[in-house]
Amino acid sequence: MQVPDLLPNIWLIDVVRGTPNRYRYRLIGSTLTDAGAPIKPGMFIDELGERIEQDAAHAAFERVLNTRQPDWRRGPPIIKHLKFIATLERVLLPLAEDGETADVILGMTVFYLLDGKVR
Repeated sequence: MQVPDLLPNIWLIDVVRGTPNRYRYRLIGSTLTDAGAPIKPGMFIDELGERIEQDAAHAAFERVLNTRQPDWRRGPPIIKHLKFIATLERVLLPLAEDGETADVILGMTVFYLLDGKVR
């Protein structure tokens, strides 16, 4: 019943297997775009260049793929968002069509704003 309330904070990443793996945004919730995330569906993470901490993003996604476990973090954004964000909290969950090999990563981000509000 609560899932519709979470949709603006949810995003999906397609895993494109290779050497190295690439990660493509499939879905981006409106809270992320409202926060100034410079991402659009269909973009690969590596296309963001310096607007994202590439090593940190790839390490988190690889950790989720290799361990097949959720990954949680709270701290500063690794994507350059608008300046009104104090910190964020995000979780990554591996999804596997075959039940074994993750081919999609579901993410959810909550933003803690400088004015004390949470989005």
